[in-house]
Amino acid sequence: MKIRVNNLLPLLVVLFLAGLTLWLREAAEMPSAKVRSNGSREPDAIVENFTLRSLTAEGTPQYVISARRMLHFAADDSTELADPRLSRTDADARVTIKADRGTLQHDGDEAAFYGHVVVRQEAPSQPDLVAQTDYVQVLNKQDLIHTDRPITIQQGESSLAGVGMDIHRRARQFSLHSQVKGSYHAAPRK
Repeated sequence: MKIRVNNLLPLLVVLFLAGLTLWLREAAEMPSAKVRSNGSREPDAIVENFTLRSLTAEGTPQYVISARRMLHFAADDSTELADPRLSRTDADARVTIKADRGTLQHDGDEAAFYGHVVVRQEAPSQPDLVAQTDYVQVLNKQDLIHTDRPITIQQGESSLAGVGMDIHRRARQFSLHSQVKGSYHAAPRK
């Protein structure tokens, strides 16, 4: 049986295209697989003087996260911040969190702050409340500020210290978990 070249040409073209398609697929997937396999963490985006603003459904600012530098890593979709600052202003108070470094997850709805963390709440007619620790996690959707580390809190001449803290802003609840010590100084009556 003789096979004619004219009959094989369409088959060769289809085989060539199939091989080219497989090669292109492997070439396109190779960089991401390579990053995962060798553990390399190269940022895919670097932003200096980064600011992220979250708005409510009405368009008013809900919170602002800023940092001296932001690094985004595509391999695990993580974001690292240098000198981060979170600020949230409500009708009755303003809360700011500053730290040496931080991370963002879930489109900024979850943030973690590390190293020399200072949480400050400013409210009219009250002395500022200042909390200091080395780690704080902020869960925006739950309206929760959490740490499992030692923390000191100062408001005027009153102070508290303990290990672990939760602040549920919506419920207006504050709790220290363990080893709590403190002193309370009432404001003089007018």
